[in-house]
Amino acid sequence: MALRVSVSRLDRVLPMPRRRKRRAASPRITLSLALQGGGAHGAFTWGVLDRLLEEDWLEIDGLSGASAGALNAACLASGWLEGGRRGGGLAAKVGDLNLHLLDGGAAMRVFDVSSKQRADWGFFQDLKAIGREAATAWLGRHKSALGAHSSIALPGA
Repeated sequence: MALRVSVSRLDRVLPMPRRRKRRAASPRITLSLALQGGGAHGAFTWGVLDRLLEEDWLEIDGLSGASAGALNAACLASGWLEGGRRGGGLAAKVGDLNLHLLDGGAAMRVFDVSSKQRADWGFFQDLKAIGREAATAWLGRHKSALGAHSSIALPGA
């Protein structure tokens, strides 16, 4: 003998929890971004970030950057902390930054581009010594600017 019970009748006998209807939420997409360097080409990345931030459905959950990309990432993170998604925009943040340039000058110009591929310990130690000397000279010239103003000027900024 088969027992037949309709689903609607079973619900009356054993109340089943009803599924709540989910509202159709707009999907959020999360991105982690690695921002490129490239000197002045960092303005390209700046434009990309400005545009992506206009999309409320897009969430940036991670940033990394090299060179100009690192500057863009720092500006974005700083603006986000101060004002959320809109944060005053990257342009406002760049104007608020104290920018400094510390390079190896003539000491680093003796190395060609292939030196970036070298991986011997003696070379690393030489570069470290050059970096320490450059930092000592730079601090002697610019220590008073640190935390107060830029030691370089960006034209048009």
